[in-house]
Amino acid sequence: MTVIQSEFFQQLDRVNARHEAGHMTIYKLFGGTWGAVWILDPDKTSGGWAGNTNLGTGIFDLDLKKRLLVNLAGVGAELLDSRMPWPWAHHPPRVGEEHPLQPGSWTELLRTTGSGDWKAAKRHLDEIGGNRRAVMREAKTEVTRLLSENWEWVTAVTDLLLKERYLYGKEVEACRPTPPRL
Repeated sequence: MTVIQSEFFQQLDRVNARHEAGHMTIYKLFGGTWGAVWILDPDKTSGGWAGNTNLGTGIFDLDLKKRLLVNLAGVGAELLDSRMPWPWAHHPPRVGEEHPLQPGSWTELLRTTGSGDWKAAKRHLDEIGGNRRAVMREAKTEVTRLLSENWEWVTAVTDLLLKERYLYGKEVEACRPTPPRL
């Protein structure tokens, strides 16, 4: 593995951790009972998961608009982290290839790193009804505000997730600053 590829995998790991920390902190902010969050080893594959275990009851305890915000929180956290590399590429760079640092967009990330989240968000949008663009615009604004106001918590979960790779809900709660900002 080249130095460039190694740096890519470190960035990928941070993207995954930040993304999953975004989901989990917003869910916990709403009083959610998800049991765990984890990220995969960066040299094997990318990805992670924030979700229900037998310790919690899951996202369906929330109303539809809050579910939508939780789904968007992963991509929102990626966009708020100015250190993330964009445009996102799904492969490590080859020798001589660079990944320029440019701001990403909601559309770009919901098609790539947040594609699974976007599928779930579309189901929530269908159930909410009305003007989808207006609902999405409002949701993106709200999730950005919530993440920004609770960035210390998102960062603490990200850092602990990078160290431990797997966190229970109690560990996420322990990272929570007092008081959280809703």
